[in-house]
Amino acid sequence: MPLGLGGTLVAPLTGRLERAIGARAVMALGAALLTAANLALLGASQAWVLFLATAVAGAGIGLALTQSMNIVLATVPGERTASVSGMTFVIKAVGGALGAQVGAGMLAAGGAAVPAWSDFRTAFVVGAAVVVVAVLSSFALPARIETTAKDVMALTR
Repeated sequence: MPLGLGGTLVAPLTGRLERAIGARAVMALGAALLTAANLALLGASQAWVLFLATAVAGAGIGLALTQSMNIVLATVPGERTASVSGMTFVIKAVGGALGAQVGAGMLAAGGAAVPAWSDFRTAFVVGAAVVVVAVLSSFALPARIETTAKDVMALTR
């Protein structure tokens, strides 16, 4: 629930945030929130920390996924919007399935019926490392996306 709540609350703010700080900064912020959530989960020993870290992860996901779609739609020709949007969702689904399987593999690596804390710690460290790469990769994006009224009209047809 906190993951979905964090994403639901933050995603609608992405456009305003992009106008204020730029596309690159929004992507970096989303990935940085995911890094912070993974690192917070390393030391989570109370339920409220789990709730808060998961909500922060949801906010990071909400920002990053919404901003990635904004970038895609602003940079492709209007007649390609549908196909590129579809491809983006397929890539997201494949990445999510792959990530879930890698995470499950890390939790099962200890061979016990119930994963040990060290298995969870490994998953959180790997997750943090992956999103640090995403933070660094976000600096390859344009600082700002210029959308004209003509672009908006093409997207709404």
